Amino acid sequence: MTLEAYRSDDGTAIDAAAAQEAWSRSARPVLVQLARRYGALTTPNELAEEVQALAGVRTRQSAEEWIGDVLDAVGLECVARDEPLLSAFCVGPDGHIGARYRDLVTALDPAAVTDIELHAANQRVEAHRYHGATLPVDGGRPALPPQLAKARASAPKPKSSTPRTRTTRAKAPAAPRKPKKPELPPRKVCPTCFLQLPMNGVCDTCAP
Repeated sequence: MTLEAYRSDDGTAIDAAAAQEAWSRSARPVLVQLARRYGALTTPNELAEEVQALAGVRTRQSAEEWIGDVLDAVGLECVARDEPLLSAFCVGPDGHIGARYRDLVTALDPAAVTDIELHAANQRVEAHRYHGATLPVDGGRPALPPQLAKARASAPKPKSSTPRTRTTRAKAPAAPRKPKKPELPPRKVCPTCFLQLPMNGVCDTCAP
């Protein structure tokens, strides 16, 4: 990639490698100043302008063509120093962290990240603490950029794919019915006195 970089004081051309080194050295103090202001963020275009002004080296190429390499260099230096990643302070206009940040973090530890935006938010809080920012009473909490937080809050929540099943109460078993007593056949009556005959069929009253 041809950066067409030049010194801002006299317009002397400078090769891409020297320009990238100058910008990377300048980006660290710019990002450290952000880390010292709780809640501060920057965008690639804003960062590109500041590092060009501080380094005294400029280019006519758009920031998206070279600022990623600068952020990578700053991030790797933070890793070497065992510091929170300062590159987490550079987010896009929509609040999303750049793809280069994702690539760097994944290369360092592929299993460490489940949500890259929350990873960057955690790094920002740690950087605030590390670089001496004035923190809120609660010590500061990881926070997404406002525009990203708003977009996530308004996004529809995914519906559960598991169908809901209706639960029915089991009916209590019916109480067993008592068996009916067998009905005895009617006894015969005496044709004379009309009293019920005993089992032997002989009337006790009329018998001689």
